[in-house]
Amino acid sequence: MLRRPGRPERVSSAAVKRLCAVLAATAALAGARPAGAETLIGFTDANPTGAASLGLGFDFNAAAEWTQSVAASNVTVQAVLETLGDPSSGNWWITRAIGPAATAADVVAAGKYTPNHEDDFFAVEDFNALPRVVLATGLDLAPGSYFLVLGAPSGREAVWAGDTVTGAPATLAPGFAVDGYQATGTPAPFGPSAAFTPLGGFNFDFELIGSSAPEPGTWSLMILGFGLAGAALRRRARGGCAARP
Repeated sequence: MLRRPGRPERVSSAAVKRLCAVLAATAALAGARPAGAETLIGFTDANPTGAASLGLGFDFNAAAEWTQSVAASNVTVQAVLETLGDPSSGNWWITRAIGPAATAADVVAAGKYTPNHEDDFFAVEDFNALPRVVLATGLDLAPGSYFLVLGAPSGREAVWAGDTVTGAPATLAPGFAVDGYQATGTPAPFGPSAAFTPLGGFNFDFELIGSSAPEPGTWSLMILGFGLAGAALRRRARGGCAARP
């Protein structure tokens, strides 16, 4: 059947309603996550009358493990790290593996940190108000398992603040999980390669702030929604979500 040039094809009211529903669902999925930074992993001191402290010294290093099923970009990693003496720098690593088999190839990022000075840390019962030490910024993390390994400042002991209440962190973005903590009494020059053992009963503060990608299933729904919308829109030359009588 010939059509007059420039005249739009008629679309049924039911088809337009389906198209509008697809567009609305797709928009909702696309807006399910903020465009800017969000807390991917965050801790809140749930016990205001008591806090835990883990001493990082020349004979004691520690690690926190997390997994993520989604990619994250522009990630900042920070923690509550204090010292009673004059601050000096210690080493940190973010790595995909720890233990004697770990190598430099497993390291995603590494650097030095300087703990904040606190005159009487052991009098602190609520770490929520304590300043965080920024360890890393601008990281792009693919899905997988990661360890944050903390060494001791040179010639000093740092205190990693935590909570005596066990359980999940206060904030976990979809796709993120904290898998626990490990410690070693025999630190290695290359920190991640020490022999670590599980450390239970506490939560120690570390935080990831960045932007995460939608879950794979969400991407599939979004792509399907845009595909259906595009196919429907190609059937007419112009017009919005309104049926022609």
